[in-house]
Amino acid sequence: MDLLNTMEYFFTDIFESQKDLDLKVYVEASPKNIFKKKDYEGNIREYKRLKNLALQIDTEAIEVDQNDYELMELFCMFDEMLALYNLYTDRGIAVQDFLRRKAAGEKPANSEYKDVTTKQKSTAAAFSRSYNDLSVAYADYIQRRSEEA
Repeated sequence: MDLLNTMEYFFTDIFESQKDLDLKVYVEASPKNIFKKKDYEGNIREYKRLKNLALQIDTEAIEVDQNDYELMELFCMFDEMLALYNLYTDRGIAVQDFLRRKAAGEKPANSEYKDVTTKQKSTAAAFSRSYNDLSVAYADYIQRRSEEA
């Protein structure tokens, strides 16, 4: 398995769908949509689907030239970003599950909502930083390779 193709797969097939899901969840949470029915189950299914796609990326099977320091650095950044992504999806699932239970008439504690949203926000920030750093390093690596060719 090739690192650059695997990263491209994550960026285009998984993360683009994640951005669509994040936008949908954000729009559903806006005050103007407070009385509209939300599809928490569908959101949970989509989070799980995207997480499963990311979990299918076996970083141990990726072959990286040990002499290419920049590529090794990209590999480490990608592996770390994938771990954060999986945690990010877990936290998104937890928030949607809380909201689903509340909409179904359960009475979960407000402290639980604060807990799941705080964890989700901190994980989202960490994932975003990791993703952005990786994106910049990836673009720089691709540019250097094209200049060398």
